Amino acid sequence: MDLSPEGKILAGSGCRDRNFEETPTPIILLDTDSGQEVGRLEGHANSVNTVKYSSDGRFIVSESADITTRILSTCTGEMLRSFRSHTDYLTYLCVAFSPTSKVVAVSLGKRLNFYDAESGDEIMNARD
Repeated sequence: MDLSPEGKILAGSGCRDRNFEETPTPIILLDTDSGQEVGRLEGHANSVNTVKYSSDGRFIVSESADITTRILSTCTGEMLRSFRSHTDYLTYLCVAFSPTSKVVAVSLGKRLNFYDAESGDEIMNARD
């Protein structure tokens, strides 16, 4: 889960079905003052492992057990980009935007991959 830059909206998601069945899981947006749901971001075919806001709050990057990383608009809920970021959900650690929101970093075990947020193309990777 992650808190929007202005601290008003909490983005989070549930966890994997205990039977390890593929279950589409939305990202839930909650108003921090009222605790009320103010939106849902759909699209992942399986549980969402993590979400992270961009520094300006206009985007969320999410990573899922469906082995994709997605960039979503917080204004429209639209999925702007989806790319396959790994092959095994057990190696996943975290995702983050660069300060300019032009690069997405995805940590995969002992590997760190960087993707162009616009195209989804891998820019570089680092291994231990």
